[in-house]
Amino acid sequence: MSNIKKLGGVVQVDTETGLGTTITISLPLTLAILDGLNLRVGRKEFILPLSVIIETVHPTPDMIKHIGDESSEMLMLRDEFIPIVRMHDVFNIPIESDDHNNGVLIIVHSATKKVAIAVDAFMNQQQFVVKPLDKNFRNARGIGGATVRGDGSIGLIIDTMNLMNKN
Repeated sequence: MSNIKKLGGVVQVDTETGLGTTITISLPLTLAILDGLNLRVGRKEFILPLSVIIETVHPTPDMIKHIGDESSEMLMLRDEFIPIVRMHDVFNIPIESDDHNNGVLIIVHSATKKVAIAVDAFMNQQQFVVKPLDKNFRNARGIGGATVRGDGSIGLIIDTMNLMNKN
């Protein structure tokens, strides 16, 4: 278990009397080929691994619930409340539209948790070669790796497990 933690992973053990035990091991992105979805947040583009995506939703105003001091948002989807993480806030990117309903919510999972990631749009799906981040950037919130795109630009890969742990 300590080796998994050294890699930045998480081990979760769920036990139910009479039913058994489920052990879930989640590891961060490493040097590999990744099927990813290109996302746009403001004028910036990011990559989200396809393996973590459950579904996408174009929310209606009645699906978004504000809790507490109105600063926390939850998506109510099929009688389930899912926390919303606004990528504009995570990466401090200026919002181009004040209407949150114009964007897309991508429901993702990491281990047994779910979160709705709010982005402006998703573009295309493709494969990427994942490069690990240098030591100086490993603690960057929400980023698990990078890739060099076909045009030579750098694409940052979203690490949903990191987002959920810091949210």
